Amino acid sequence: MFGYLIYNDADGSENDKKTYQDCYCGLCNRLYFNYGNLGRNTLSYDLTFVNILLNALYSPSYTRGEERCLIHPVKKHTYCYSDITDYCCDINILLSYYHFLDDWNDDHNRKARSLADKLQPAYRKIKDKYPEKVETVERCLSAITDMEKHNVLNPDGPCNLFGELMARILDYKDSDISEKVKAMGYHLGRFIYLMDAYMDFKDDIRKERYNPLIKMDLNDVPDILENIMAQCCLVYEELPVSEFKSILDNVLYCGVWTRYSNGKDKK
Repeated sequence: MFGYLIYNDADGSENDKKTYQDCYCGLCNRLYFNYGNLGRNTLSYDLTFVNILLNALYSPSYTRGEERCLIHPVKKHTYCYSDITDYCCDINILLSYYHFLDDWNDDHNRKARSLADKLQPAYRKIKDKYPEKVETVERCLSAITDMEKHNVLNPDGPCNLFGELMARILDYKDSDISEKVKAMGYHLGRFIYLMDAYMDFKDDIRKERYNPLIKMDLNDVPDILENIMAQCCLVYEELPVSEFKSILDNVLYCGVWTRYSNGKDKK
């Protein structure tokens, strides 16, 4: 995705930092186990958040262990994962595949095209495994691409489509909380897309790329982002989250604004 679902270390307890790192390393472990080094290189904070959220909601059994890896070759580190983590691995690979294709289509980035080609066998397996989810993701991304080609300058269109995409990703399984989980995903997706358009605005203008905010007063965007995230958090607070709640609170109430705040500081 876009790298906005970040855990803010500065506002976290030492215990929460350790737990978050274990989940992050657990996702990395499963990406390597299922998809090799190329899979591990797609590791993202966004899917780490999805992994922690879904584990908190559905309370699966965990596997814990210690290992050395390329990032931590000297000292062993702990990790934690579940069946949900494997699902998040698949989604991480799926979104990375589309990301590389998008880079190729936008800038004819040869490295991105090569990486997409290498991920294509994994993508096909994921499509066979989750045909309905992949259909939704492809349909939403295709519609967003079509809006970009036609220079649609109403951000509601692509924001709503990315919201639908995120709702489908968070819809891990049918349950009595499914509708609320999807509602949270919808608001979260809208926030991510709008924030990314806002943060990339100057760069997009300089490179003459599509940005849906061109006709908007950019001074209005932070208030819109706050409103969308408020809606997301209202739904989140209605979900039965107990485990990992302080970590999830950190991301939703603080971490999602990290890159925005850093951008303001640079200005």
